[in-house]
Amino acid sequence: MRHAVIMAGGAGVRLWPLSRRSRPKQTLRLFSGKSLLRQSYERVAAMLKPERIHVITNDAHLPIVSDELPELPEANLIGEPVGRDTAAAVGLASAVVAKRDPEAVIGIFTADHIITPVNRFCAAVERAFETAERYPEALVTMGITPARPDTNYGYVWRGDQISEGVFRVRKFKEKPDLESAKEYCSSGEYYWNSGMFTWRATTILGKLKEHLSQSYESIRQIVDAWDTEERRSRLERLYHNLTKISIDFAVMERTVTGWMWVRGRRSSRSSTLTTMGMCHRAAA
Repeated sequence: MRHAVIMAGGAGVRLWPLSRRSRPKQTLRLFSGKSLLRQSYERVAAMLKPERIHVITNDAHLPIVSDELPELPEANLIGEPVGRDTAAAVGLASAVVAKRDPEAVIGIFTADHIITPVNRFCAAVERAFETAERYPEALVTMGITPARPDTNYGYVWRGDQISEGVFRVRKFKEKPDLESAKEYCSSGEYYWNSGMFTWRATTILGKLKEHLSQSYESIRQIVDAWDTEERRSRLERLYHNLTKISIDFAVMERTVTGWMWVRGRRSSRSSTLTTMGMCHRAAA
């Protein structure tokens, strides 16, 4: 069954003083009277029912997230006692979903993007889900045609085409220097890595077991007690010791085969928003 995980972590420091640790940027209502988190949820809710949408965030932000997304069951709000970067967040959320649905195919989405038009985004996500369902070992990422050379983003190097809009990945390139970014853009073979992924829960957990075995074992112990009174104590005892590393470095760059890329849309981004490190606007 298809599920979504929205990653809504963050310390609330990038848009200070608008955002604070008690009110991170994804919960601010800066555009269209809705928070970025709410907009992310509504995009995903166009494809999935609320009971199959999950949010992982800092423990302290759970009440804010619940207020922003009252449709979500309380059990679908996953709290981290401390931020340990995206590999830990993806691992914990994927393990929780897999405990409830061992056959789960999960889309990983960000909570701080502005994406338009939504119908084209949904079409790309549908392709990503279909690809992960067709190729059980595939790890699917979504790429965006770069609007300009930019050193603030990771890049995906496109490989052979698998089907319409779906390609193998030759390699991932993390935040290059300016000259390399110019070469990537002029080649027409490189795309911005959107930070959104689709995969079977068992596949990504297998990769974490392979590349971050100690973190994987700790997550397994935490989730074994997820529906018991021991959940809080295990989280507090084990989560702090998870390796602090992004999913990009932990898995993406270490996986030689199995990655596929779904073509997204050209992205435009204002210089102000880029400086703030806040969001991107994907245009038609």
